[in-house]
Amino acid sequence: MLNTKVPHFALKEKAKLFKRLMLAFLFVYLLEGLASLSIGIWLIVRLRVVIDCFVNYQIHVASVLVLVSGVLNICVCSLGALSSSKAKNTPTLRPFAIFFVLLIALELSAAIVSTVDKHKLDDKTFRNSMTSTHWLISNEKEEDDQKERLECWTEMQKEFRCCGIDGYRDWISDSSDTYNFSETISTTALDSCKCESDWRRKERKCIDVNVTLATDVRSYSLFVSPCYDTLYNAINTHTTLLKWYCPILAIVQIVSFSFIFGLISKIQKANAIAIYGVDNKNNTTESEPPNFSVTDDRRNST
Repeated sequence: MLNTKVPHFALKEKAKLFKRLMLAFLFVYLLEGLASLSIGIWLIVRLRVVIDCFVNYQIHVASVLVLVSGVLNICVCSLGALSSSKAKNTPTLRPFAIFFVLLIALELSAAIVSTVDKHKLDDKTFRNSMTSTHWLISNEKEEDDQKERLECWTEMQKEFRCCGIDGYRDWISDSSDTYNFSETISTTALDSCKCESDWRRKERKCIDVNVTLATDVRSYSLFVSPCYDTLYNAINTHTTLLKWYCPILAIVQIVSFSFIFGLISKIQKANAIAIYGVDNKNNTTESEPPNFSVTDDRRNST
């Protein structure tokens, strides 16, 4: 498409065309920035509990990079659109190139980090972090730290509708393992696993159990899903989304930038040829020499 001939434009019309192309270009980038901002916020909010609970597994770095790229995109495109709309001279893409390189670097970094997070998820790093945090709740000597971790787990179980690492039995003390939960901890944790009536009727992912605690037997309707499986699926979706979204977005941006830059360059070249008559391809042919007539003065004198 860029190989087609571009007609000559007057200087005023050329400036108007350049301004429209720049505004359209910045508008497309602005939409991409809004998409990155929305995805980054959604992922951070969605996995906020995971970020707070399992400090050994930092899943939010890739989301923050996407969020930063979206904010940077929106700010630069907004300022660029404002300056282009008020500019009297022909707008240029050169100041935008530095921002463009930084934006691509942020997006590719997010893709790389999400790939590393996916690897850590598969090599049991995340499960080990869950297990260690769960174990500290029963063995933590500091009551404040114990309470903070327990609150984090209860919030996570309520939000993701799951219970324990592998099931509700993880919150019941057993003499055969290393867990020694008090009745208060077990009760608080299991209460956060309770199914709501609407959820129970709609999804049918609950189980009725009788739990024997230190003093009595209590009946619960608890979520069946283990938190490890539930969070694994959520984080896997998170990493897969960023792993593919960021490179695809970078490719779209590179193609659009190359297209608009090539189109503007071709329009500038067409105007230069029309105004100055400079064309490297057409200048290879030599012009015909002028015709000269020679007269004989001796013949004329006779």
